[in-house]
Amino acid sequence: SVVGWDWHQRQQRGDLAPVVEARGRQLDQFYASPDVEQAQRFLRQYDVSYVIVGQVERLWYAPEGLLKFQTGLAGTLEPIFENEQLTIYRVRQNALYAAAP
Repeated sequence: SVVGWDWHQRQQRGDLAPVVEARGRQLDQFYASPDVEQAQRFLRQYDVSYVIVGQVERLWYAPEGLLKFQTGLAGTLEPIFENEQLTIYRVRQNALYAAAP
């Protein structure tokens, strides 16, 4: 998990709480922005293996930002589980690093 349980992490990290808050902002940008390249940089930076788009993400983030997941981030993501409320994507590491500038 890139952030974990935000409040718990901030409590436990003390002086490093601003790092947790910064990651939270980056995570928000990851889901909210329609920018595919920005999302790919985020995945590389944190070595993400799976992306979850469920009820919380659909309630919290605008559809324009979430649309990039449905299109697979230019071949970077593949759905490995889907139902009407949740999609779990696996990050195709080879495709992710091939897309790196």
